[in-house]
Amino acid sequence: MKALATLVRMILKSWFRSRTGVFFSFLFPVMLLLIFGTVFGGQQSITYNLMVQNLDVDEGGRPSDLSRVFINILNQTSFNVEVMDPSLDARNYLLRYRGFGNVRILIIPRGFEERLLESGLSARIGVLLSTLEMVRDQFGEFLNESQRTSIESALSQLRTVNASLPGGTVELQLLTLPGDQSAQAISGIIDSIAGRRGERVLGAKPILSLESEIVQARRLRPVD
Repeated sequence: MKALATLVRMILKSWFRSRTGVFFSFLFPVMLLLIFGTVFGGQQSITYNLMVQNLDVDEGGRPSDLSRVFINILNQTSFNVEVMDPSLDARNYLLRYRGFGNVRILIIPRGFEERLLESGLSARIGVLLSTLEMVRDQFGEFLNESQRTSIESALSQLRTVNASLPGGTVELQLLTLPGDQSAQAISGIIDSIAGRRGERVLGAKPILSLESEIVQARRLRPVD
């Protein structure tokens, strides 16, 4: 037992005399904990700079209500929004300032509010149509003649109104530059916001969509 204690004491003395052994056994793990704790610790929110060109304005340059609300929503999430003059050419502007950091431009199309309301109404009418058709098909035998006639009349009127509406989705456009590493994340966030607003506020399904485009000064050749 005495010999074992002596051997252990000798090994410990030898180990403590080795600076490399002490460093990698004690100091190195502590340094790793401090580094990773600093980098990944806490809940730091990431924000992105985003320029928004709102083309849905009246003759006096005043934005429509829904486009203004949508811009406010963007500004309250992960973006620092800067509104861009609607008279400018967004693509040329993007190419001109491509050397001054990551510039991204989200374009809200002309007629945004009107088309959004029409698409939302079309989506809601679609829900009413499918509900009435289900009632007619599954419970028709329990309805009297007057009730069946009322349902058919309502279906006919709803189909007529729905046919006069454009329906479909309202398309936003995101312009980015080649090499923008945050472009995909930004596109995902905007697409998520657009989908939630279209689904929750105005319709039964998403009626806002996003198209992303990488703007380049010239087309790349195979050699590039």
